[in-house]
Amino acid sequence: MLSRRDFLQTTLATGTLVVGCGGTDGARSAGSAEDLVGSPTGGPTSPPSDAAAPDPADAGQAPTPSCEESTDPNTLGPYYKAGAPQRTSLVHAGMPGTRLAIVGRVLGAGRACAPLAGAEIDVWQADDAGGYDSVGFTLRGKFKADALGAFRIETIVPGHYLNGSSYRPRHVHVIVRAPGRAELTTQLYFEGDPYNTSDPYFEPSLVMSPKADGAGGQLATFDFVLA
Repeated sequence: MLSRRDFLQTTLATGTLVVGCGGTDGARSAGSAEDLVGSPTGGPTSPPSDAAAPDPADAGQAPTPSCEESTDPNTLGPYYKAGAPQRTSLVHAGMPGTRLAIVGRVLGAGRACAPLAGAEIDVWQADDAGGYDSVGFTLRGKFKADALGAFRIETIVPGHYLNGSSYRPRHVHVIVRAPGRAELTTQLYFEGDPYNTSDPYFEPSLVMSPKADGAGGQLATFDFVLA
């Protein structure tokens, strides 16, 4: 006749100890024999001993985005003008064109994807007819990202204009600056523009995909990653 200690040692060794019972729907209750000896198919129910255990603080959070590659640069172009006013909205009353908001973050290159608080963003673009204001500062502005590196630009969808014998696709010029990071000069393009593939400066990695914002305008997202 087995003692209680002998009984426990024997049943644990053979994996036959039942410590809970399932409900009528077949679900396992917490602490069932399957939890102790493996899954019904014989596979492990927990990571191998040499696997890193998940951090409880990460539960339910989206994985950190990859910032191992910095945003591609693009040509400055001939229409840059220093001294743009500090503002996040480039739109004034009565301005023709489809309203466009561009939102995103400024991040540092690397696995941490660290937000670059206070990064400066300098923006300029053509108007709805494809013209640049070289006298004043229409559709030109400069501002800083917030403490999380986030920004929002209120503007319009730019028009096409002739560049030699062909049209340039719609685009928005941007310079992004942050202490300790390489200055980024680039352009943002629009998905589906008919002149993308024929433009000598177009880069697929710089394409935005605007969506209707429900108020007659468009909303696009883009994150800048600085080397």
